[in-house]
Amino acid sequence: MSSMNAKDVKEAFMQTALLLLDDNDAMNMGDGDRLFRNAKFEVLLHSQTSHTKYRLWLWRMIAYETALLSDRQSYEYKWNTVVNINGGTGNNIPCDNMLEIYVHKVKDKIRAQGANLTYQSARMAVLSMPTLDAIKENLTSKIQSRIKSRKKPKTKASDITTMTDQLLDSPFFCTHKNILGLQKVKHPFHKLDGGKVQGWLTKQRSRAFLEMQ
Repeated sequence: MSSMNAKDVKEAFMQTALLLLDDNDAMNMGDGDRLFRNAKFEVLLHSQTSHTKYRLWLWRMIAYETALLSDRQSYEYKWNTVVNINGGTGNNIPCDNMLEIYVHKVKDKIRAQGANLTYQSARMAVLSMPTLDAIKENLTSKIQSRIKSRKKPKTKASDITTMTDQLLDSPFFCTHKNILGLQKVKHPFHKLDGGKVQGWLTKQRSRAFLEMQ
């Protein structure tokens, strides 16, 4: 495929956008199967977008689940990539986002100590957080009141919806004629060089083998 017209660009955008939306929904629902299935497509996508950090991270995630861990560890890894801190269906967030939330809480506790801050006081503040959260939830349930919910990190789902609405309203999305500047544009997956991808995967397998010795 040497060039793309407006129709091709529309299809390419929708394919990649729906992949992102499905990934976000899988995170919200805690669907480990979908997350790891989508990761295989995302490895290919990042292989031609120069996002080497994400490509390497995704490959290692897949490698741990399929080959490096035991059956029990693999199962636990797949189904513990997200966490639910507020309860309810569809309220899961990635574990790294949960970590960011707790990092901010720790920083707030440390700043509150002011000049009295020491290593021991900071350590005590961090270790006491789970206990304080458990006490707060217990008291809340006993008095049957609701506390202000923690804000979840914003997802990109709203961004995709906004982008789709803008494209649908634009003349660009309604025409199938070639537009200046699209002659050199290619579908992200059509840019893939199978030989280079295979070579990179082989190199990563060799590296993993050596590091595990």
